Amino acid sequence: MAREQADIVIVGAGITGCAIFHELSKRKMGKIVLLEACRIAGKTTGQSGGLIRQFALEPALRACQIEGFQYYHRFHREVGSSCSFHQTGLISRISRASVKSLRVCKNELNPEHYPVIWHDDGDTIRIHEPLAGSVNPVQTSQAWVSAGKAHHGVCYENRPVSRILGDTTGVQGVETSCGEIRSEKVILAAGPMTPALMRTVNLECKIRIKSFQYHLYQRASTLFETAHLDFINDFYVLPLRDGNVLAGCLHQDEPVIHGSDPLPVNNHTAFELHVLIAQQFPALEKAEYSVHTSVDTFTCDGRTEVNAIMPVKGLIVVPPANGGGIKTAPAIAKRITAMLIPHGTA
Repeated sequence: MAREQADIVIVGAGITGCAIFHELSKRKMGKIVLLEACRIAGKTTGQSGGLIRQFALEPALRACQIEGFQYYHRFHREVGSSCSFHQTGLISRISRASVKSLRVCKNELNPEHYPVIWHDDGDTIRIHEPLAGSVNPVQTSQAWVSAGKAHHGVCYENRPVSRILGDTTGVQGVETSCGEIRSEKVILAAGPMTPALMRTVNLECKIRIKSFQYHLYQRASTLFETAHLDFINDFYVLPLRDGNVLAGCLHQDEPVIHGSDPLPVNNHTAFELHVLIAQQFPALEKAEYSVHTSVDTFTCDGRTEVNAIMPVKGLIVVPPANGGGIKTAPAIAKRITAMLIPHGTA
């Protein structure tokens, strides 16, 4: 089979892999190759609602979300095309037990650039972020890839990676369906496929996979305009630019024990979610909806990590974002690029 040489190989063309591809390509760091098993943003990223915001309780995550939010607002200047930002605002309903962390987060955000309106309802707190919204994740990913290719980056779709070449002392590239690509630097941004690929070089992986399901309410975004995260009743609703409404449970995820495919639709759970959503938003009670499943990744402790992991020389593992990949992708891309830039050339 054919053998190709690259300076850096990126495995996975989801939102974060595409952001990294663009950032490395525009830095002219040699031949950058992006590999995707199906199509750009064709899996988990393509099923995301694309919510972006600055508010987050964890400081490191908050820093990445702020950076990402600001990046998306200058996306055209950075990339030369649109990410289709859709401002909806966001209302979060949170237990009063988190009030101390909520106040710290609110105080660290710049009220002139990102106002946060606080409503105290007694046992619960409502946080209103009027500037929050969503981007189109597929369009954003494709824009990054197009811009990266304009800087002479190479992207191969329908090119699954079967294993990492090398061992625990260092990487030598990857083996794909079309042959080997040799490289001393490999970036794993493969989402649910990351654990299986790490095992090919005998590496223990702290990343876990979970399956979740969600509803798409057809042509329902005219019924309300603001996105909602309700941590008390455990649901979210997000009006999309295409006129649909994305809805789901925040914590009713199921671990994936074998493989990386989502579990089948649970019709009982789907009915319960619709009843819950209709109680909170009666206008959606008779709206038509479809039920879908997808997967997400997270670390063993359930927290999002924002620092790249380097288990062996030349291998960088992109951290799972646990539902926040779109919010953090620009910041993660810049951090990984900084790791790879030779000292004195930044």
